Amino acid sequence: LNALLKHANSGKAAKISRKTIYTLGIIDRRLRVLKALAAKAMGFIVICDRYYFDDIVHYQSLPKDQKSIARAIAYGWIGIYPDITFYLKINAKNAYQRKQDYDFQTMVETVSNYNKVLPEQKNVIVLDAMNDKAEITSTIYKKIYNLCAL
Repeated sequence: LNALLKHANSGKAAKISRKTIYTLGIIDRRLRVLKALAAKAMGFIVICDRYYFDDIVHYQSLPKDQKSIARAIAYGWIGIYPDITFYLKINAKNAYQRKQDYDFQTMVETVSNYNKVLPEQKNVIVLDAMNDKAEITSTIYKKIYNLCAL
């Protein structure tokens, strides 16, 4: 998908509409969680990070005219949830220092959307990313152990 978008936007090929880019991006993200969905459907325990809910967060940020197809894709698999999803909550400033894929204002909006949407989702454990790594790791291990304990 990235190669296609780079080629399409290089000026050497026909431009791709913004709506098409959003739709392809959403499909690409959904394909990333297909393995988790299949494992869950087969009865396996599924543990994820925030990526499982990226489409719902992304949907929240779209302009109104781009929400119709995005909604169908983003919410199409609701009802199948990981057994646990870990979300490491971080503020926009620290997130931007770690990852600068877009401008700071976009980071502020993205972090705000994650902080609003993720805690409302089923089986999401919110952890403060600024806590000590050993403390975060210990909490994750305990949650997984409790989930897998017979």
